[in-house]
Amino acid sequence: LSVLLVEYRGYGRSTERFPSEKTVYEDVETAWNYLVNERQINPNNIYIFGHSLGGAIAINLALNHPEIAGLIIESSFTNIKEMIAYKKKYWMFPINLILTQKFDSLAKISALKMPILLTHGTEDELIPSTMSEALFTAATESKQLLIVAGAGHNNVRQVGGNQYWQTVQQFLTLESQKPGF
Repeated sequence: LSVLLVEYRGYGRSTERFPSEKTVYEDVETAWNYLVNERQINPNNIYIFGHSLGGAIAINLALNHPEIAGLIIESSFTNIKEMIAYKKKYWMFPINLILTQKFDSLAKISALKMPILLTHGTEDELIPSTMSEALFTAATESKQLLIVAGAGHNNVRQVGGNQYWQTVQQFLTLESQKPGF
């Protein structure tokens, strides 16, 4: 098993420029091209994992590359508009008129043709687990949902423990045993 971690511009130790939906999509396309073109890895052997905003970015990448083996999406959201409505912080602004970053995973996930595992914690105070449930409902292909009781936004793996890792292992094992893998 090999892992490639992508740090979007504007996050972590990358540039200090503010990221946009367009630039983070460009960043993962660059990583995808590196894996497939330079490293010559068969796309059917690549699983994409995305956490939070990374889940929306992974869903978009999968939409552009249906040959991806599968997706694991953790603690992600349906779209930015629903996130803003959930937070209720910006009620006084005309959000529909000024919102330019959509990250609309809910509109995209039904078009995906690869297996999807969604995970989320019940105590996530940033993104409610109902958003992963909505993504699960909208997904049409082979899909699984793991809701971890007591887990927050950044500790689903830790709180889920063996249940989490067994679910991920089962997902990867079942999908990799299908013909054509």
